[in-house]
Parts: sequence; structure tokens; C-alpha cells
Amino acid sequence: MAAIDDSLCKSFADKHAVFEAQGSVVRTLKAVGAPKTEINTAIETLNALKLEKTSIERSLIGGSDIREAFRQAVVNTLEWCLFYIPSFKIYRGVAGLFDYGPPGCATPLLDFSPLKWFLLLDFSHHATFQLSLCHVLKNRHIIVLPVHNFNFVNEI
Repeated sequence: MAAIDDSLCKSFADKHAVFEAQGSVVRTLKAVGAPKTEINTAIETLNALKLEKTSIERSLIGGSDIREAFRQAVVNTLEWCLFYIPSFKIYRGVAGLFDYGPPGCATPLLDFSPLKWFLLLDFSHHATFQLSLCHVLKNRHIIVLPVHNFNFVNEI
């Protein structure tokens, strides 16, 4: 499968180079003011090359159904494990924002683990505290939506 993809990629790159060259030929013919029949012949050749290039491109993208199914499976798994969840599913009414669950909040901490080990080894005699690095920005009306949370909203 990889050999087929490599050969398709190579043929696509070759077709694209020929297509670009033919496009510059058409542009130069128009700039020079060549006869209309010559320009039309060059444009017909360009259109034929475009069709060939498009067919190769479609065969390269042919596995997009598989990719889309895989992407949807990953999204479903991440939502099921509560890495993140759309805020609309929790608060009802505002779409486009996401809340991170415990695994989603813990993921950025993994990026800082080398720095944390450096700080713990370097400042081991000091009292060290771990800060939560999970800052999620939300619209104010999402936070205020549950009435009992109104007292905990900081207006900046």
C-alpha cells in the first residue's frame, strides 16, 4: 500500500509540475499577445492536464472515508473518556466551546514533567507546590448559567 501511495504521490508531483509549466506557457502567450487559436490550444492542453491531475488527486484522497471514520472513532473515544466534552452537552445552549475533564487537564502537566523534575531536584530543600495548569476560557454567561455559581464569578 505504501508503494502505491509513493508512486501516486510521485505521479501527482510530476503532473503538478507539468500543469504549472503549461499554466506559465498560457500566461506568457496571453502577455505576448499570441493569436487566439494558439492560446485556445494551450488552454485545452492545460484543461486536459488539470483533469489528469484531478483524477490522480482523487485516487490519493480515496481513503478519506477511512480517515473520517478513524477521526470520528478517536473523537468518540476522547469524549467517552472525558478528555474533553462540548460545553453544549453540559450547559445546553452555547455551542463551540469545550470543557476538559480530568485526563484532559492532566495532559498539559505531562509536558512540564522535565521542568518539574528539574525544579524538584534543584529546589528540594524548599517547600514546593504543584499548580494546576488547566486554564479553560469560557464565556461569562456559561459560568453564570447555574444560578448558584454566580457568587463565584470574577468579573475582570
